[in-house]
Amino acid sequence: LGPVPDGDTKIEEEKQQEVKTVRVTRDMIDAGKRVVKVEDTSGASQADTIVLTSDLSLLESKMKANAMQPVKNYPGDAENKVEEKEEEQKDRSVFGVIKAFISNVHNCTILIK
Repeated sequence: LGPVPDGDTKIEEEKQQEVKTVRVTRDMIDAGKRVVKVEDTSGASQADTIVLTSDLSLLESKMKANAMQPVKNYPGDAENKVEEKEEEQKDRSVFGVIKAFISNVHNCTILIK
């Protein structure tokens, strides 16, 4: 839509020819990302719209189950040095956006579908 106006200027609705609509879709999100940020923007009128589309619910991230969990070791435990046979890791899928940060947005409407 446009940058946020400076603090010196008055925020007023401007007359414009047509209403602007910005649609945020899956194609705009980087691979593996599930966080949307809408910030530092301003519309010309309340009719200007930012739409977070239902297409975002189809975002898919695949990760290994328990990939982030470290292996537990205990001091003096004989099993610390035991090599375990690696089993086939199961992948899990996580769908959709998990967070939407909206900050410093002026004079427009945000729709979440």
